[in-house]
Amino acid sequence: MNRKEVNMTKTEIKKDLISMTGKLVITAPQLAKIMGLRESLAYELCRGCEYDPRSKGKQRNYYISDVSERLAERRMV
Repeated sequence: MNRKEVNMTKTEIKKDLISMTGKLVITAPQLAKIMGLRESLAYELCRGCEYDPRSKGKQRNYYISDVSERLAERRMV
């Protein structure tokens, strides 16, 4: 995603993340890499989002729909 696209909607963010991952879920490290964020910030963004209960170990697979909503909220601030 380009940093120029500041006013992206939740739907646009969701579509971009799904196209980049090819999945409906994303891990915090994947989000950090795609968005160019520190992993600690990506984990903070994902905190409180719904995740797939089948996630194994420490890596949680967060639903992109929830993560995109958090990102859209953050960009409006």
